Amino acid sequence: MSEPVTTTSPTAAVPLDSRHAAALLTLNDVAGILRISRRQVHRLLAAGRLPPADVNLGFGSRGRRWIHSRLLAWCEAGCPLADAWRACEGRRPG
Repeated sequence: MSEPVTTTSPTAAVPLDSRHAAALLTLNDVAGILRISRRQVHRLLAAGRLPPADVNLGFGSRGRRWIHSRLLAWCEAGCPLADAWRACEGRRPG
């Protein structure tokens, strides 16, 4: 069996491959992908400028996780406000 093809996403701080397409991202991961500080992620969340975490594992803010593909889709959509993004996602087929 051949090795999976590994590519480096221009928006990611770490190499990605097809096995990680649906990976859950921590706050640190989100900060790395967006190339901002953890504190700035908190500020954007509080201001409604970043979509809230898709999953909360129950450890307070340490349990927040974002779905990698959804975060990238949000970036590709131009980083709309969280409310506008939720409205856009609600209209998506599927």
